[in-house]
Amino acid sequence: MKKVFLSFVFLSLTLINSSQAQDEIAQLAQAFGKLPEIKDIDISPDGTKLLMLQNYQGRTILVTRSLTEPNAQPNGIPPFENQEFTWTRWASDDRILAGIRFPYTNRNVFIGSYGTYETRLISMDWTGENPVNPVRINPDRSRQSQIQDNIIDILEDDPEHVLMQLDYDEQYVPYVYKVNIMDTSKPTRVVRGRDIIDFWETDSNNVVRYGEGTSDRQGSSAMRHVAWYRKSEDSGWETVFDLNMIEERAPFQFEGFSQDPSIIYVTANDENNRSAAYTYNVDTKEFVEKIASVEGYDISSVYVNEKDELEFFTYYDIQPRIHYFDEEKQKLLELLKKTFPGTSINFHGESKDENIVVFETTSPTEPGTFYLFNKSERKMEMLGYNYTEVNVEQLSEMQPITYQARDGLTIPGYLSLPKGGESKNLPTVIMPHGGPLARDNWGFDYWVQFLTAQGYAVLQMNFRGSTGYGDDYREMGRHQWAGKMIHDINDGAKWMVEQGYANPDRMCIVGGSYGGYAALQAIVDDQSIYKCSVAFAPVTNLENRVRYYNDFGDTNDYIDYMRSNDYTLDEASPSKNVDKINVPVLLVHGVDDRSVRVSQSQFFYENMKSRDKDIKYIEWEDGDHFLSQQKHRVEFLEEMGRFLKEHL
Repeated sequence: MKKVFLSFVFLSLTLINSSQAQDEIAQLAQAFGKLPEIKDIDISPDGTKLLMLQNYQGRTILVTRSLTEPNAQPNGIPPFENQEFTWTRWASDDRILAGIRFPYTNRNVFIGSYGTYETRLISMDWTGENPVNPVRINPDRSRQSQIQDNIIDILEDDPEHVLMQLDYDEQYVPYVYKVNIMDTSKPTRVVRGRDIIDFWETDSNNVVRYGEGTSDRQGSSAMRHVAWYRKSEDSGWETVFDLNMIEERAPFQFEGFSQDPSIIYVTANDENNRSAAYTYNVDTKEFVEKIASVEGYDISSVYVNEKDELEFFTYYDIQPRIHYFDEEKQKLLELLKKTFPGTSINFHGESKDENIVVFETTSPTEPGTFYLFNKSERKMEMLGYNYTEVNVEQLSEMQPITYQARDGLTIPGYLSLPKGGESKNLPTVIMPHGGPLARDNWGFDYWVQFLTAQGYAVLQMNFRGSTGYGDDYREMGRHQWAGKMIHDINDGAKWMVEQGYANPDRMCIVGGSYGGYAALQAIVDDQSIYKCSVAFAPVTNLENRVRYYNDFGDTNDYIDYMRSNDYTLDEASPSKNVDKINVPVLLVHGVDDRSVRVSQSQFFYENMKSRDKDIKYIEWEDGDHFLSQQKHRVEFLEEMGRFLKEHL
């Protein structure tokens, strides 16, 4: 791995040459389409060094910096060609670990996470010297582990080793190994894998004590969901639950161990059918105590620290929230919220003595600024910020809104209006989110801000089926993939007109993944609303989509969620309904997309062209499902900007 000696000032960027003649759309696409300058940042356990993932000339590289020698040159470490760093962390005060990802070489595999990419683990000195790929390549084996960066325990008391999940022995069956990160010596098996278990968890003593996963039942199409538990390294494994995941829901989601071997921390639905945090007794199979809940919203995660102690929980109401169980840490959070009002505070790391913390402030008008705070000295230092070419003074606020769907259901969402301009009769973009089991959140969104900077109003809605609002709301989307979920989106567009925000003659729908599907199906469902549609990486043929999930059986929960007695798969497929599409369409897809096959867009494009429909199709040979590459982000935004300008 070649080291790059950075000649630029820490966290500075190579700026666009101002002498280059560019129109406004191209300039905005270049500014908003750049990868974030800092994707992640952490401090070494001894508090003397920083480690981060940073954008350098359109690629994500590792950067380290000494805090004790402020004039020392930062170290820049690029990934190998055609590969990208996805995460990094400290293994010790002087050793770092990083995950590298690249598309899975078998382009015909699209089922599950194992069919999307391959990963490798890199260990190196903090300066970038002495790199090692510690996952041993065994020439006697017919195959190698595809996922090679799944670390489940850093082993702080043993800085030369980590515990990892690897499917050395059986494909897709993760065993736990103790791996030497200093060389390529033979790893030591710690726990034998089982077909049914997808992931393992360790306690504060580095003992693997919990496993969970799903699998097809032998001789049946039903799906099994199983959790195993043991109280100590010497105890036998016990079944916590074993159920048919189509007919039954898991009783909880595992969050962490407690210091009592009979008690674990979990999240589960409470009496209001919203996710709350509990203690759970594995002996009696009963919930013991509700330890955290938020009225009206789901708790999204609970963090248990390396001492098996509750640290914090997170949730979303109007914006992301975090609450610490530790009084001192909660006081620090409240202090920072007062210091940076109107922003969310995200902690990225702290020294082992908890004296130095690294945190980020974000909001719709704050793309992300990173700070170092020394508690004992009461000193704060700004480390850098994202999207340095964007004029933050022109960024738009996100207003939380609600509207009524046609059946009376209240739909929450966010409205972003151009800053400083008119707020009525605006050209408007309706932007449904992907997933669809996901949600839009309050915060900086580079698609949204790119659009509002050009004078568009943008509505994002959390249609039924979105997460975060309780199990009942999420389940309202079941069997409504092409039904009420699409109606909710179109009802949001009509609400924009009724409220006077949108000019009804200047409205377009834009989305990616499921949002891309919705951007096409919405114009099939109602031809009267939109003047154009932009779809990135959409599903367009549901029958084809179902076919590639056959390995999971016809009762796969994802397939069940899509299907409905109210419509056929053909009726729910934009590719089968192009005769109903009478507006211009911009379609973009990457060949290396492992979440939605590029054939989904190719088939739709051919059907549109055969009927002489107005469509522009862009296909990237090396594009993925997430616009991971800067060149693709910039091109997509520019193409979308020009398309909207032409048709709105």
